[in-house]
Amino acid sequence: MNYGMLEAGIKTVKEFTEKYGKSISSIELFGGEPLLKRTKEMVLRTLDFAGKQKIKVSIITNGVMVKEFIDDLSKFKDTIEMLQITLDGPDFIHNRRRKFYSGKGSFKSIEEGINLLLEKSINPTF
Repeated sequence: MNYGMLEAGIKTVKEFTEKYGKSISSIELFGGEPLLKRTKEMVLRTLDFAGKQKIKVSIITNGVMVKEFIDDLSKFKDTIEMLQITLDGPDFIHNRRRKFYSGKGSFKSIEEGINLLLEKSINPTF
């Protein structure tokens, strides 16, 4: 998705609400990986729009970038209904399957992100 597509989607939600008098109750960010540096502005724009419209947002992520997003996610914790982090089992299994380019496993980084989410009371599920 690019920024133009995002703005078109936001416009469509607004038009739908005005035309039919019904509100959208939730937005789900998933597929590929929504929490990336290159998508950060679009994620924040989505959360901002959703918060203003009283729309709940669910995010499904691999959890690797949660630490980099934590301050921004904290600002929208009332908008985030659920933040689901996918794990492939305990650390020794997960790290065999999901490695960084360096070859290092990602479990510890994800675990640190989960702890930050819990600390900030941002509805994580796994």
